[in-house]
Parts: sequence; structure tokens; C-alpha cells
Amino acid sequence: MTNTSTVRFAALSVGALAILKLAIHLYAGRSYGYFGDELYYLACSHHMAWGYVDQPPLIAAIAWLVRHILGDSLPAIRLLPALAGAALVVLTAVLARNLGGGAFAQFLAALAVVVAPGFLGVDNLFAMNAFEPLFWMGWETWLARPGLTWVKAAYPALMLAAGALLAPLSIPVLSPETYIRYTRAIGLEQPAIETHQLGPLPQIFADEFGWPEMVATVAGVYNSLPVDVRRSTAIFAPNYGEAGAIDLFGLRYGLPAALSGHQSYFLWGPRGYSGDSMIVMDGFGRRERLDQVFASVEEVARVDHPYSMPYNRFDVYYCHGIKRPLGELWPELKKWE
Repeated sequence: MTNTSTVRFAALSVGALAILKLAIHLYAGRSYGYFGDELYYLACSHHMAWGYVDQPPLIAAIAWLVRHILGDSLPAIRLLPALAGAALVVLTAVLARNLGGGAFAQFLAALAVVVAPGFLGVDNLFAMNAFEPLFWMGWETWLARPGLTWVKAAYPALMLAAGALLAPLSIPVLSPETYIRYTRAIGLEQPAIETHQLGPLPQIFADEFGWPEMVATVAGVYNSLPVDVRRSTAIFAPNYGEAGAIDLFGLRYGLPAALSGHQSYFLWGPRGYSGDSMIVMDGFGRRERLDQVFASVEEVARVDHPYSMPYNRFDVYYCHGIKRPLGELWPELKKWE
């Protein structure tokens, strides 16, 4: 195949795929009805602003333009996403060419965009999801143009600089004190990954602090008991992290394996303990619950580490005189989440 015929094949095949992509969305885009987000974006376009509670202003601005030029019918609002999808097919092929791919590589890259379920879904709805891949692909295609040697050198350098700047937010390369100062200095803090209350460190770091100290505190309580009482004393932890810490670090103190109703620990049961003598970390939820379960409840220690998660700072109780056998009570302690 000559160079001219190769270029012609690439252009015709990629163009045909782009037209196919457009036709698919022009057909499928009118088959059902409006998606809920589309109705919301149209409503936002009646209240133009520099931002909204849950989104930047661009999608509302696009909706405003579409309404005033094409109207707010379903085919009207879904035309631009369909065109964006078709343009993405073309840009993908161009990127493949800029990276050294021949006619077949360009065709294959374009075909991958046409058949990808994710792109089929997002390009069929009026939302930023249809435009964002187009913007990114346009940027990458521009960067991959022949002759932009300085960009090819600058881009990795910029990525390395950004990676170095953000790395301390993901891996513990700084001391806790330095990490806190660093995040304040750059104005960035790691977002919460769960719904728990946070301390001075994000959960991904805070969950690495306080375990040996916690076990040492519990061991102090356990080893203060008379020897004959220790043999029948169980240690109950509210979650698998605390229970796992007892199991790992407790060996050096002679502690028994922990009990817990959390996740798989629940399946391992009460391990033959009657529950008449128990060291309980932070209760079965609260102190009032312990008073309902045991005849005697005594607060004997406090676990508190400045960098641990707040839920790992709690009181430790010694309880005895259980009012119901632990085996009978066990199903109520199940905590799967």
C-alpha cells in the first residue's frame, strides 16, 4: 500500500467510524426520555452562576447555549454529546498517528472508542462526562504533535514536580509534625475516605498510629488481675483493627486472642469464654450498654494517642458478673459493615 493510499485508508476508515458513532447516538439518544441529571443541568441554565453546589459552571453554560440555539428537546440537548463522541473518535486516531501508528493502528484506536461501553454510555447523555474525554484527548493530541520537543521534555518534568508535591499526601515520607505543617503550607489536605471523624492526620495515616500503645495499656489491665482470674478473662474489641492488634502485639504480654463482633471476628465466636470476666475496649457501643450486660463495670484505663483516629481513643473497662451467657449474647454483638 503506497503512502497516499495508506493516508486515504486511514482518513476514510476513521471518518466512517466517526459517522457511525454519531449515527448511533442520534438514534439511541431519542429512544427513552430525559435523564435526571439532564433536567437538573437545564434548570441550572436558568440560574447562571460562576459555580453550583455540586459542579462548576461550564455544563450550565453549555445548556444555556443549547437552549437558546437549538431548544430544550431531547434530540437538541443530546446533539453536542453525540458530536463530542464523534470528535473523540477522530482525535484518538490522530493521537495514534502522532505516536507513530500506521493506518491500521489509527483505525483500531478509533474503533476501540466506538465500541467502548463507557463511551457509548456517556456520549449518549447531556453531561460533562461526554465533553471531558474530548478535552483531555485534545490536550494529549496537541502534546504528541511532531516538533514539540520542548513540550515532551517539560511535560514529564511537570509531572515529576506535581508527583513530588503531592506524594507526602499519599505516602508517609514526612514525620507527623512535618506533614501537618506541610499541608497547611500548601493549602491541601487529604479528603476523608470514610465518614469517621478525623484527627490531625488523614485516616490513611492515622490508622497506622497507636496500636502498640493500645495493646500495652490493655496488657497492663490484664496482667494486674490475679492469675486464676486471667485464665478465664476475655478481651473484647469493638472492631477488627483493635482485635487484630491484640492478636499480634499481645503475644509479648501473654494476652489471649481477642473477641470481637466485627466482620469475620464474629464468625470466630466467643472462643469458649463465659463472659463472666472481660476486659472491654470502649464497651459494646456505650457504657450504658455495659451496665445492662454486666453486674459490675469498672473504668480501668484510657487509650489515647495524639495521632490515631478519634475512634481509637477510648476507655477500657473491666467487667464481670455477666447477666446472660456470652454465647447467648453473641448474636447481638454482630457488626458487619
